[in-house]
Amino acid sequence: MQTLISTTAVMSSEWTKVMPVSSEVKDMCNKVKQQIELGAGVSFTTYHPQNYITKTDQNPATNTFVVKVDTGNYQCVHAKILETGQGFTVPEVKYPLPISEPLVPF
Repeated sequence: MQTLISTTAVMSSEWTKVMPVSSEVKDMCNKVKQQIELGAGVSFTTYHPQNYITKTDQNPATNTFVVKVDTGNYQCVHAKILETGQGFTVPEVKYPLPISEPLVPF
């Protein structure tokens, strides 16, 4: 399985700055949409990933993403997504939030 951030990225518990979603992160968000909807308790008709932050932990090798997804009506969802060798999981979701809510680690 190909990871979404390079192995030359920061290999620590430090979060990156907020970045616009890349096509790879957008694909990841689309793969976990049902998990995010389950965590939020709603099916989204509008679902547009906007930006994200990430960190890589060395032990175990896990990439952690916090992603902001525009869900329409000036609202968004913040989702924590973990990437491991087994795929993607969504352990935590914050919804509903105003679209202006800054993206921060959680």
